[in-house]
Amino acid sequence: MKLALYERKVAEWAHNHAEELGLLRKVVTAEYIWNPGGFVNQSYKITDGKRWRHIKLARKENVPALKQWMQVNSLLMSDFKAPTLICEIKEELVPGYPYGLVFEYFEGKPLSGNDQVAESVLHKLQQLHSSSKMKEHLTRMEPITYADAFTEEYITRFQADLSIIEAEKDLLSFVDEQTLHFFHQEVDDLQERVCEDEAFRGMASDVVHNDMNWHNVLVDDTGGYRIIDWDDLTSSGDAAMDYSVFLWPFYQTAGWDFWREKVEGLAGEDILDRMHYYFRAKLLDEVIDVLADYIEAEELPEIKNLTQEKAMTTHLEALTKYKALYNGK
Repeated sequence: MKLALYERKVAEWAHNHAEELGLLRKVVTAEYIWNPGGFVNQSYKITDGKRWRHIKLARKENVPALKQWMQVNSLLMSDFKAPTLICEIKEELVPGYPYGLVFEYFEGKPLSGNDQVAESVLHKLQQLHSSSKMKEHLTRMEPITYADAFTEEYITRFQADLSIIEAEKDLLSFVDEQTLHFFHQEVDDLQERVCEDEAFRGMASDVVHNDMNWHNVLVDDTGGYRIIDWDDLTSSGDAAMDYSVFLWPFYQTAGWDFWREKVEGLAGEDILDRMHYYFRAKLLDEVIDVLADYIEAEELPEIKNLTQEKAMTTHLEALTKYKALYNGK
């Protein structure tokens, strides 16, 4: 990966499209945005020194998801706090990334302990999950159960990550064979429990964001916020997924009862049963998925050390917590 070269290519494209982007043509610079959560897409911040824009580029296999975001963005902007879309990018600025979107850059920081914003986001999620307007605009999918939705979101991802980890395990000096075996056992056990639980037998027909971590809720100094990264939006999902990811920082804390009651009031008691399994999967994801990121970072020399250090720390902390909460349970 040649970040400096790619930054220049993105800046050159932005310079040539400055009028469309609302930028001055004289000086346009681009800066790669490091994402510690993975490398599925690439993001860049471009600026003329006075205005800023955010570019998101998608790999070929993820282009349909980004195009869907573009198609429903007007509704997302008006009803669900999505960022302002400026235009599409229909050329390959970076090798392997043939499509992208450009948004106004929102000057905010990831959500962190702002209960007022968190409560507002919960209400937005409840509206999203039951939005008939959104369902009308999204691609119709074959009916699936909540168990299928859980498997698609987590189990399939775990299995793919474990294949990468097994193939490149020599790079992971801090992960031994016994631990790898433990990962496989936990994934199999989690899948079996979900498939047997009656709470997952209903049909998954909720409209869900599917990646509601706090890094995807940007909050400015006035308390205004935007919800970003709508790539995984689907109308065949489980609201428990959104609630569990978003409320994960509150789980197992002294304030959890407050947030549990909020979810129960918004979505009903049944959803809490599924959230229990989603919380477990969320923590297991922090254990396993970051190891795949650690391996992929070998191809990214400019950010390799930073990414691998972050991944190893996250893995070890999550593994200790996971064993304390779930080992043998």
